[in-house]
Amino acid sequence: MAGAAFADRGATASERRAIIAADPYAKTIAAPCLGILRIRVSTANPRYALVTLKPGRLPKACVRFGANGYNIDRRTGRRWAFLLSSGYDAAPCDLIGRRVARDLLPGVPCR
Repeated sequence: MAGAAFADRGATASERRAIIAADPYAKTIAAPCLGILRIRVSTANPRYALVTLKPGRLPKACVRFGANGYNIDRRTGRRWAFLLSSGYDAAPCDLIGRRVARDLLPGVPCR
């Protein structure tokens, strides 16, 4: 039997609004720069979402919002809440589980 395939998905418009409202980093980004955010929802467990910057060069007005890491947010009931902020050196498998980590952070080893 082949191993399970994982693939995150883009957040819906309502998920995106709720995650931005709950995430402390996303809340600091000026409205014209919200388009630089990349928000992905795990298909292994859709209660978890990854907030990062879109790859590539940032528009000049948005450079001050640049970062070198990611945030994980978790849905509890109907609300999203900030869970953690980290760098790409290790995935927080102890907090989000290996399946979610492989889904949202492929190629990043567990800590």
